[in-house]
Amino acid sequence: MSGWTSANASSAAGIESTGTKALEEDVEATAHEPEGEDLTHLRARQAAGEIADELDPAFVLLLLRSAVVSGVVFPGDVKRLMSLDPSSPEYLDHMGRQLPLLVARLA
Repeated sequence: MSGWTSANASSAAGIESTGTKALEEDVEATAHEPEGEDLTHLRARQAAGEIADELDPAFVLLLLRSAVVSGVVFPGDVKRLMSLDPSSPEYLDHMGRQLPLLVARLA
């Protein structure tokens, strides 16, 4: 997840692209991928004790991805709750500091 997060959090354009792709995806045409790379990685981290056993890795992945695209999907909430412009470097820096702190507490 950290590679995916840093690759997309490095720019507002990367986050916007990720959010746009997610919003445009055809749910009916999407296949279940329980062995997808991101999910397999999180399961391995769970097996290593980095993610608590009671947490569903698929839910954790969705939660973290939601946080990454929050500035695109909920720009008003970002401004209202955090007093930050979701397209600003300050927001990206803040998100980049907060996500690892959140992930560290998943175990």
